[in-house]
Amino acid sequence: MKQITFNEVNYDLTVCNVNTFKTSTIDFIFNIPTTDDDITNIIFLKNLLALSSKNYPTFKSINIELEKLYNTGYRVSVNKKANALNLVVSLNMINDCYTEKDNSKRAIEFLFNLINNPNFTNDKLDQKIFDLIINRLNDNLLRLEENPNTVASYSFINYLDPSSFFAVRLIGDKKRISKLTPESVAKYYHSFFDRASVKIFAVGDFNPDELNEIIKTNNQFKANPFNKAEICPLNIPNDIPKKIIDKNNFEQSILLSCLSINDATPFESLTVGVVFNKIFGQGSLTDKLSHHLREENSLCYSIHSDLYYYLQAYLISSGISKKDFNKAISLIKLSLKEMQEGKFSDDDIYQAKKAICFAHEMIFDSVDSICNLLEGEPIHNQPDEQLIISAIKEVTKEDIMNYAKRIKIVTSYLLAEGKNAKERN
Repeated sequence: MKQITFNEVNYDLTVCNVNTFKTSTIDFIFNIPTTDDDITNIIFLKNLLALSSKNYPTFKSINIELEKLYNTGYRVSVNKKANALNLVVSLNMINDCYTEKDNSKRAIEFLFNLINNPNFTNDKLDQKIFDLIINRLNDNLLRLEENPNTVASYSFINYLDPSSFFAVRLIGDKKRISKLTPESVAKYYHSFFDRASVKIFAVGDFNPDELNEIIKTNNQFKANPFNKAEICPLNIPNDIPKKIIDKNNFEQSILLSCLSINDATPFESLTVGVVFNKIFGQGSLTDKLSHHLREENSLCYSIHSDLYYYLQAYLISSGISKKDFNKAISLIKLSLKEMQEGKFSDDDIYQAKKAICFAHEMIFDSVDSICNLLEGEPIHNQPDEQLIISAIKEVTKEDIMNYAKRIKIVTSYLLAEGKNAKERN
């Protein structure tokens, strides 16, 4: 894909000019370091940008304007990649050749109108909007706290490494929400945009020079260094128990296991490690974990192993009965042992590579996924996707076995159905 990058004083713009789609997309990524103090405020800010501004004070008025712009898509999200916290403001627009001239320009100017003109009076957010967002944040917290998978995940990571960036919950917390005021969120808005560094990615039928000129004319960005995501392995205590059990009033138990990757490079994890995990436990009905726990022993409906790249670890998750906890751990160990001993076929490797490469090819089926691809190295500090795929095609059985031998099960956790209690052994 041909792309051009503009390195301006207060932002970087990367444009991939493609005209094979009827729509174009643009992501504005505002980046700051990950801190617990920022999370609740940035979640509030995300909702504020999505719902209200000085010139468009209601969600309805924002949507009416988007409809006038040929139903342009407008989305605000937050993601956390280890030490990097990103507020992402996105537009998806029908290309100008299918609408009236300068529709894309007007859509981008509308986005800047929302960002640059918050709904503040005397440095204080409109009370009605403030109350609406506070209620939304509390409702979201309540829903997540009633989700056993969420409760289990955050409890487990606090046993593994409470100081990890992964332990910073991307939902805020009650205590910090209760301290927010219309004045404090207005103050945070200014603080955030004063500190944030900006990278912009555009994919579609754009004239790169014209797009850059539109952004240069409308932005009020500040010049700040970009905080790239970094590998931050878990600092797991040496005396952590091999099994940890918490009890809660849920109807099903949640099993989580942490597998650490030792002496492997990040590039190995994204290549050999991805093929390993496809065979070991990445959610198919034929992988090792599903075969042993689901098909042979009926311990669960599904089981899944995820690579947490920035932690250099795998986390296995499943819903089971608490009486099957020890048996499930034994079968996870068996699955890993079989990977280490090479008890998988050449066809398993072929099918894993085929599925991975097919998923890669599908990236090019939409402007949004191409945009995400462009963001891989500059935002998420990951190697070029083409290099990864080329390396994956060369992965051998010996590579997978050697990689598997450097993986060990650190501990397993169970959020068990029943009354609140804790067991460690």
